[in-house]
Amino acid sequence: MALLTITDGNISLNGESIPGLLSTVSVNTSIRFDEQDIDGKSSKKKVPLGWSDADITIQLELLTDDEGSTCYEKLAELDGIFRSKDKNKVKVFDIDNLHLNARNVRKVVFSNLESSESNNEDIIYASLSFVEYEPAVVKTENVKIISTSTQNTSNNTVNKTNNPEPEKTLMVDLY
Repeated sequence: MALLTITDGNISLNGESIPGLLSTVSVNTSIRFDEQDIDGKSSKKKVPLGWSDADITIQLELLTDDEGSTCYEKLAELDGIFRSKDKNKVKVFDIDNLHLNARNVRKVVFSNLESSESNNEDIIYASLSFVEYEPAVVKTENVKIISTSTQNTSNNTVNKTNNPEPEKTLMVDLY
């Protein structure tokens, strides 16, 4: 899994710098509610369901530099890094940042790249959005398969236990 690191105003992926100057990192979490209608009232009863996954936004400034790399080339590079060519495949990243560690966010899924520019500067403002990723818990159980066959030997019945496949794994999704 790829490691996204944000330290000292820089952002890198697996040790390679990502284009742009880091402006801000923001993290948002909120309580999820189930709203239920109350008979005879226009209001709804709210039942807390727990915390939603954290939404993380990273703001970058993409500048045209003296080395000939334009802000548009940097935006194209950023888009190529985070957006998968396979539309059905999402990218999951391990993330390392003091702010995110304090909020207990360790893995994220890239969810959005937004960009904007003004007409009087040669700067593109890019906003990378991520959602906290917590994989579904899968419980593994070991199951022994025992088959019993009856064998008739000189008028005596003998039960014989065969164990052709000693163990199989049963995956149970607890999500």
